[in-house]
Amino acid sequence: DYNPKGALQALDETQPPAGTEGSEWQEIMSERQLLRTRGLSDMGKIDEALALIKDRQDYTALGLRADINWRAGRWSAAAETLEDLIDYDLKHPEKDTAETMKQQSDRIVEFVLKRGIALALTGNQKELNNLYADYHTLMEGTDVEVAFNVVVRAPKSGSLADIRTLKSRVKEVDLFDTFLKKYKVNAPAVTMQPQPVKDEEEALPPEGDLQSPQDEADDNAVEHEEEH
Repeated sequence: DYNPKGALQALDETQPPAGTEGSEWQEIMSERQLLRTRGLSDMGKIDEALALIKDRQDYTALGLRADINWRAGRWSAAAETLEDLIDYDLKHPEKDTAETMKQQSDRIVEFVLKRGIALALTGNQKELNNLYADYHTLMEGTDVEVAFNVVVRAPKSGSLADIRTLKSRVKEVDLFDTFLKKYKVNAPAVTMQPQPVKDEEEALPPEGDLQSPQDEADDNAVEHEEEH
């Protein structure tokens, strides 16, 4: 089972294997940053968690940001990030198989409904009207069509109690859970090494800094040449 405190401790006590550079190093540190973000949020350190991924626009980070804001009841921020997720899916259509195409379509429908719920809970009728205009055709014939129609009219109809009930029945954005399962499968291919003692060796940069030691050394060399 996922243990946020244990996950943070493991991240603090390990580092990528020696000799890991370039894109492989970036990928490992990116994954560790997501794990740290989730761990911090699950321990109630919401602002600290969100600060780690505030500049990231990759799909998993967007999903995690939406999930954290949703769980924390930060509806404006959740609505904004859900819009980013919808835009991302629409700009990157799945073409592999009928199954993956349907999964993406279902995901967009879910994100539209959740964005509607978040907007309703902020009382933003103007944005709800825009949401309806943009996606009512997409939502027609889906299992959540009726719920969507209730949501987009909630502020002006005074049915926010129904929205809160609906919100409690809608699962959190689960993109991070998908990432976590994938990470567990792939993790054995990379063995983390114990973190060196700080007074014997310089500490590695935190997960917030995704530049590899080799990349930093190359940058320093360029700066040195420019000075001369």
